[in-house]
Amino acid sequence: MVARQGIGTSEFAVLYHVSPIAIHWDILIRIERASDLMAWRCLIDPSAWFLTATEFSTEIVELPAHRLRYLDYTGTISDNRGWVTPIMRLDAEIIEHTGGTLALIAGKDDAMLHMAIQKLAGQRWTLRTIRLA
Repeated sequence: MVARQGIGTSEFAVLYHVSPIAIHWDILIRIERASDLMAWRCLIDPSAWFLTATEFSTEIVELPAHRLRYLDYTGTISDNRGWVTPIMRLDAEIIEHTGGTLALIAGKDDAMLHMAIQKLAGQRWTLRTIRLA
């Protein structure tokens, strides 16, 4: 896939997900006007992105694409997969998107982040955030 630079605005959200297996956070990103959301499971509370030193990094796991309704959904998930509630919704601008890399700037007001999501192997990815303001 050819890298696309400065592709424009995007939608970014984080859901707090309590499942029968574990508590985690779902990172959701809508690229351009896609009909579904890219999704990853994160085991670290996203408040760490803002509360730690200027840089934060963790491994995340790719999930199947999610429906757009999950950007704002609060409630139970079918098949006994627990429940979710959105805890973060940020404006985002995609600055790079290739098959194995996604980079964006996300934030509101004085809380801006540069986020880089890079594929490692299989469903394993790494998330690296840099606080800009």
